[in-house]
Order: sequence, then structure tokens, then C-alpha cells
Amino acid sequence: MPVFVNRLLWVASRMSTAVILLAMLAVASLAGTFLEQGLPHAEYVNRYGDFWVAVFDLPGLFNVYAEPWFLGVGAVMAISVACCLFQNGPTVWRMLHKPASAPLAGVLKSWPVYRTCPQGAEADIVAALQGAGYRKSHVTGGWQLYRKGAVNRWGYFFTHVGVLVLCAAGLISGLGGWRGTTNLAEGEAYDATWLRQNGQMVNHKLPFALRNDGFGMDFYNTGMPSAFYTDLTLLEQGRAVKQARVAVNAPLFYKGYAVYQASFGDGGSELFFRVRTLRGSGGITEPLSARVRESIKNDATGTQIELVDFRANTVESVVENPDQRTPTFMDVGPSVDYILRVPDRAPMQLRAYANYPNMVGLGDGEGRYTPALLGLDPSADDGWTMLADLRQMYAEQTKDGKPADVLTLLKGVAEQHLSSKTEGERFALAARVLQTAQVLEQTELPAALVLDSYDQRLYTGLQIAYDPGADVFWIGGVLLVLGATLMTLCGFGRVWVGQQGGRLVVAGHSSRAVVVAALEAALPQTEKTDAA
Repeated sequence: MPVFVNRLLWVASRMSTAVILLAMLAVASLAGTFLEQGLPHAEYVNRYGDFWVAVFDLPGLFNVYAEPWFLGVGAVMAISVACCLFQNGPTVWRMLHKPASAPLAGVLKSWPVYRTCPQGAEADIVAALQGAGYRKSHVTGGWQLYRKGAVNRWGYFFTHVGVLVLCAAGLISGLGGWRGTTNLAEGEAYDATWLRQNGQMVNHKLPFALRNDGFGMDFYNTGMPSAFYTDLTLLEQGRAVKQARVAVNAPLFYKGYAVYQASFGDGGSELFFRVRTLRGSGGITEPLSARVRESIKNDATGTQIELVDFRANTVESVVENPDQRTPTFMDVGPSVDYILRVPDRAPMQLRAYANYPNMVGLGDGEGRYTPALLGLDPSADDGWTMLADLRQMYAEQTKDGKPADVLTLLKGVAEQHLSSKTEGERFALAARVLQTAQVLEQTELPAALVLDSYDQRLYTGLQIAYDPGADVFWIGGVLLVLGATLMTLCGFGRVWVGQQGGRLVVAGHSSRAVVVAALEAALPQTEKTDAA
């Protein structure tokens, strides 16, 4: 065999090589565990942002188990273990099944346990060895071999074969397996899933259909979801073949496929709302309706509202006083996220709260919203005409660059609109009008949505996985655990007993210090001979 081939086999069979490869596979597997696999690219961007998506996508961590480099490392790992088994396996096998020749005297003296004693002590020595679990293996050339823990050597084979089977399972799964996503609204059935391949989402047909019979959620006292689950029916040719409730860590298994509960979201809830114009007269529209992910447009004004998402339970962090360091999480009720588009203005991402119509969430484009409190309630008519008059008077007085006293203008408008109210009522409403004017000046908000009611419809997000190597993986796992257990709990030891120079020689060896110590303790007190 050429020298370079021998060198290559030597490197491949080294323990350090296998450890390095195993560490690489372990790190990649951790990434595959913490990063949900096979989701659409847009979902990853929404979760992690463009920068981290680019970082994670470079080594293919969003589909790591099918990446060529991962499969390559697994293949090299299998080659490394196979080389180790090829080089050392025959020696271990002969140790188990073929009679061994007694080592030379010099070799025996180098063993951890080496004693010489009178020939009459043989019966005591043999009894002590048998009491310690050693059994006679065979006799050769006047020497007797006693062994203990021979199953330890079987553990060597089980461990290495188990690793080979696991590598084979990984290659089978990586080459033939996949993981896709399917979103199902309540009552909907679908017989395909979406796979992420080469950065693109590909529709993959399933041999069955899944029907969402109902989606449910449990909540903590704060309104945060504590659990969510889906009642699924699996259909083949329109016939129900299996029903199950799928929850987080409680998947559905069927013919090599696994269906996991992964996420949930709005599946097209119908929203009933009005739109308050915050410029001009401050009027409000007639009741409107649209579904989430639909748009509604006013052709006369060019204003368009795009409904993005809806939540029946909206959890916000609330700081009740300035000294509070940790925010309190509170359920503020239903909310709708929407994009407001008006001519000659950049689109605005906003959030409307059904229970707090005077609170508008201002979006930052990354899914975070900062509440802005309007003084006036957009769902009611009080004060809006007064605000429109105040803004008009202010614009007229300042159009030539002249300063205007807002409080004086506010007092005049209040006397005009609130003459029938008490002084306290006039003051309270005037204060809310002034607050609204200041907020609108700061935010340049042209309109606000008022959520009146809704008909919620949720979808369930399912992950569907096909893993042809799953059964092979279990076989490899059992072999690996069995082998590791045998090698850990059953220490292998050898003891040669024979005559040499008119004395009885006892020499014992084991790679486990605990086995050597136990052998020393088990032997009767006889003369010890130093190897030197």
C-alpha cells in the first residue's frame, strides 16, 4: 500500500480526528435545534433582521441537515470510525475468540500488577481471582489466562458500529429527508407543504391532506399565550384515517411523516372599523369592513389602509411609575396593525387598540410600536370640530410668519363651542383638544383607525417533516448507548498465572485504574516484585 495511503488511514483512524469531526457535527446540530428549520425567508427576516439572516444563511444554518458540508463532515466521520474499526477491530476480536500466547517475562514484569509467590499459593490465588469475577479463559504453555469483563470488548464494537449507523442515518435523512411548513386556517384542508430549497420556497405534494378542525390557546394571567394546539384530521383520498391533537412537543406521526405544532397567526379575521380624519374637519367614515391582509381605499382622498395583522390579546409592557425598573406586562385587549398610505406622504405603520381608541401605536418598521396618547377619543365626536377650528385659526394667523398665542385662540374656540358646558367641563375638553393638537403636530398623523368589532379567524402553523433515516437513527442510538454502557460499567482485565523459576508468577493488566486497584485488593498478601 502506498505510503501516502497509509498516512491518510493513520490520520483518519486517530481519536483526535473523530473528536474534531464530532464537535463540528455537534455545533451544527445545536444550530439546527435552536434555529427553526425550513421556514420562508421572510419569516427569518421578521425574526432576526437582515443582518443576522445573512450571517446564518452563509453556512446554510436554516437547512443545516441537508447542507453539502454537513453531509460531507458526516461522511468523513463515518470513514474515520470505519478506519479505526478496520485497524483495531481484528486485534480486539482475536482477544475475545482466539487463545492468546503468554507474553514474555519482560512484558509481564511491566504490567501494573506483578507478583511472585510460593507454588503452594496457587489455590489461594485462583480462589481470589474467581471471587473477584475472573474466569479461566484457556491454558497455553503452562500458563493460565483469567479474564474479567469481556463484554467490555463487545462494547467497543457496539460503540463504533453505532456511530457508523448514526452517520448512515444522517446521510439518509440529509439526502432523502426534508422539512416543510404549512399554514392552515380553521376548517381548511391542504395536501402540500412548502420546502425551502436553494433560497426558494417550493411547493411539495403530500400523499395525504391535513384538515384544521380547530385551533386553541391557553393564556397566562398577563395575556401571554402559555400553550397552543390544533385538532387535526389526516385524510387519504377524502377519507379520515387519523385524528389527533398536535401541540408543542406533541407531534403527529404517520407513515414516516411527523407533523409538529410550530406557530400560529391571523388567518384572515374580518374587522369592522371606522376611520377618523385627523386633518381638516376631523370627520369619521361610515362603518367599514375588510379582512386581515386586505386593503381598503378612499378614491376621493387617495387614502388607503392595509390591514396587516390582528390580535385578540395584545400584551404590552407597562411602566406604572418612574421608579419602576422592570416593566409590567399587561393584556390591553384587541388590536390591529395597519399601514396608512396617503398621497405625498411616506406610509405609516400604526396600531389601533379597541379598548383604548385614544391610543395610537406608532411603528418603527421592525415590529415595535410606541403608544401615543391622543387627548380626544377618535371613536366619539366630542371636540373634533373644536380642534379643526383651532387648527384653522392658528394656520390663518401664522401664514405670514406672525406668531400666535395658542392659549388665547383655544380660549376663544372653547367659548364658541362649549358655552353650554360648565367651567370644569370646558377646561377638561379644552385640555384634551390642546393635547391632541400637540400630538398631531409631532407625529403628523393624518388619520386613525377605530376598531369597533371583529370576527377572528386564526391559522395554525405546522411543520411537516419526512425523515427516512429516523428508524436507522434509533438503531444506531441503541447500539451507541449499549456500547458506551458496556465500556463504562464493565472494566476489562487479564491475569496470567504460571510457573517461572520455581516460583508462581501472577501478572495482571487493565487500562482502567479502578480494575487494577480492585485486583490488587482481591489478591492475597504475597510477595510483590518490582518491575525494576
